[in-house]
Amino acid sequence: MVPFGIFTPSGANVCCFGIVISIFFMQALQRYNPLEGCRMLAKEMQDHVIVVGHTHLGARIVDHLRQRSRPYVLIDRDVASVDDLVREGEPVIVDDAKQESTLLDAGIERARLVVITSNSIETALIVTKRARDRNKKALIIVRCFLDEFTEILESLGANEVISSSKSAFTGISSHLDSVGALR
Repeated sequence: MVPFGIFTPSGANVCCFGIVISIFFMQALQRYNPLEGCRMLAKEMQDHVIVVGHTHLGARIVDHLRQRSRPYVLIDRDVASVDDLVREGEPVIVDDAKQESTLLDAGIERARLVVITSNSIETALIVTKRARDRNKKALIIVRCFLDEFTEILESLGANEVISSSKSAFTGISSHLDSVGALR
């Protein structure tokens, strides 16, 4: 008889063997097919941030998360833009974020936060809808450069839509006012 959750000696050996084999498998996969290794790593994430688009903003968000050792998955279609991250074995999926399978591989159902930084309004709309359908609790933030899509994105499930032009104007307006005061 084996007490609760304690392995027999042979069971412990099998468990250790399985762990060792999986470590060797992941290392070999990372070496010979780094894109697939990164995708497999992404599939294991929990309570993480999904960043859609390795744009200037997306890259800053990923850097921020990495510096703070926060779990994340990055999705981008352009392998060249994420090459450094792939070589470092980061959780990157090089694929189309609009595809349901890509979002599932990114762990959409287990994510805490989805940040859509893509320059494509089509991607923003589709990913927002699919992300909300798959995860009712996640916070979804969308960077949108077209103000007229704000209400649509919110109706599809975005918690917050940040307009690039409005954000830039907020930062610039104080300077405009101070220049006007000099006259």
